[in-house]
Amino acid sequence: SDTNLNKIGFEQAKMASVIIKKIKIDALYASDLKRAFQTAQIISQEIKITVTPEPLLRERTFGDLEGYTSKEATKIHSNFSWDSGFTDSGSKLLGIESNTQMKKRIIKLLNKLASIHKNQNILLVTHGGIIWNFIEYFNLIDSIVDFDKFFANAGVTILKKTKGGYT
Repeated sequence: SDTNLNKIGFEQAKMASVIIKKIKIDALYASDLKRAFQTAQIISQEIKITVTPEPLLRERTFGDLEGYTSKEATKIHSNFSWDSGFTDSGSKLLGIESNTQMKKRIIKLLNKLASIHKNQNILLVTHGGIIWNFIEYFNLIDSIVDFDKFFANAGVTILKKTKGGYT
């Protein structure tokens, strides 16, 4: 669901902006959902770059489960499993965006941005599901040392584009 950034989120965004300020950023894109976009606005003030809203950076579309907590969703839709619900076959049941669909969306965005921003540093402010699918698609899971820190709210992850993908 599309909720505002809370006080803790605001503080986390400010801390992230301190780290990001040390990096040369040429362009800033953010999910157009409130929490990510508000986070990007806080960072934008620090690095003096305008935020461009990007719908392709949105979190997964949850279809019939949109707005429910995981506990509520499982209770209401007993045929849904959080373990298999994001597979191609599992997601079709309730109109949930599958991992495959998310990965296609990520690649579409990366190709678009690569053509616009050749040899530039781009900051993307997005959601955990997008980040996880990106990491999985480019087979970067082994490079993650601390999953709790990596997937923390307002965590900063730096990826470098190479000829074969990302590191």
